[in-house]
Amino acid sequence: MTPASTASLVLPLAAPALVLVAAALLLWRRAQVAVAPLLLIALLSDAALAIGAEWLSRELGATERSLFTWSPLGLYGVAIGVRRTPDVALLTAPALCLAWLGILLASRRRRWFSALAEWSLYERASLSMGLAALAGAVWAPRAADYVSLFAGCAFFAAGCTGVLALVAGPAASGRRLVLGSLAAAALLSSGLVLGRVNGHFQLSGLSSAGFGAGAFAGMAVMAAFAGCAPPFHGWLLRTCRHPLAPALAAAGTACAAALLLV
Repeated sequence: MTPASTASLVLPLAAPALVLVAAALLLWRRAQVAVAPLLLIALLSDAALAIGAEWLSRELGATERSLFTWSPLGLYGVAIGVRRTPDVALLTAPALCLAWLGILLASRRRRWFSALAEWSLYERASLSMGLAALAGAVWAPRAADYVSLFAGCAFFAAGCTGVLALVAGPAASGRRLVLGSLAAAALLSSGLVLGRVNGHFQLSGLSSAGFGAGAFAGMAVMAAFAGCAPPFHGWLLRTCRHPLAPALAAAGTACAAALLLV
């Protein structure tokens, strides 16, 4: 593989992968010191992607790269791919920066102003769910196929619901879970509307050919839910004291923009 080919694979995948690793490390008490550096590296990798995206596109002649083809029954294939364009980093960099600052400042406040030197398991679990939601939102703008775009949006919604459950209790998170399920069903329905059934399914493309009111409505519903637009913004107010609340707000905006830019 050439350096350009390696960079075209590593740079787009680095940020979501590093955020997922940071979310897992938060659950291990002795490894939580590595979380902030991992988020900083993820931010820098997206900055490098924004700078080098045009050069990589010229070298390789494409702005997308196929990762693998999923064919569960052998009847049809769904190509899972990733995009590498400057707008990806522009959408995700603010959320990554706010997450890094949130983790860094929260740990420093705990060391300086609290008698407790470390986060409790409850606090680490809520931070881990927040980073898992961030990973889904970071993936959504770079998804080059409908299946992984849906997965990223659903992952973001599930992670935010987990944060709300740990911060505000089961009643508030239950209502958001119902709304999130309805929004995910609307997004999935729009994908089925776009899929062309002609002997095989073609659900992997994100082309706007054949877009109608029904397909756009499903994406708009999920975009409103993810973007914390009224009346779906109450959960963010309940978690406003959480260290990752600003990052989740920016991540929701990125997720909504990724849907609307399709």
